[in-house]
Amino acid sequence: SADHTISFEGLILQIPPSNKFRSIAKQHVEVLQIRDASIEIVYKGYRVARFSSDAVARMMNATLREHSQLKMAV
Repeated sequence: SADHTISFEGLILQIPPSNKFRSIAKQHVEVLQIRDASIEIVYKGYRVARFSSDAVARMMNATLREHSQLKMAV
């Protein structure tokens, strides 16, 4: 989006400002769900955001779980 957010499995994730990239608004990014249930956002091979498994769990609890395909860490 133009506001540096992405929608992933029902979650809205805010990409923080970066010194490396002036703006990545409306650009294609790669979203990775790591085995520990954390999420990383990668742009042009660089990690531009990381959300810990705790942060993901908090976001999931704030949204309707049945609409998300994300898996909680075991």
